[in-house]
Amino acid sequence: MIRDGKDLITVIPVDATKAISGDTVEAGTLDGEDEIEVPAGTQPGAETALKGKGLPQLGTSKRRGNHRFVFNVVIPANLSEEQLKLVNDLDGTLTEENRRPKESGLFGRFRRTRA
Repeated sequence: MIRDGKDLITVIPVDATKAISGDTVEAGTLDGEDEIEVPAGTQPGAETALKGKGLPQLGTSKRRGNHRFVFNVVIPANLSEEQLKLVNDLDGTLTEENRRPKESGLFGRFRRTRA
């Protein structure tokens, strides 16, 4: 964990297949283990947060920062011939729409209107 003010940041390794299809992972927090959702289509460096699970604000015990999680998508190495074939088969079925990362928020919507 890394401290950023009253927030905590944890980098979570996520298998590429789980980043593509979505999953949940266990992650340690100040309050013990918690399940973190990995949405389908998660990109490397994407973040999610558990609100109010960070460090307490000085002078008060009730207000806490957030615990942020950064997803480190792990690309497999040393694949067998069969596994490489499956990857190539998947690649052959992808469209430009599939290859475009999901964008959310105001700037993502703005970029889509300009594309």
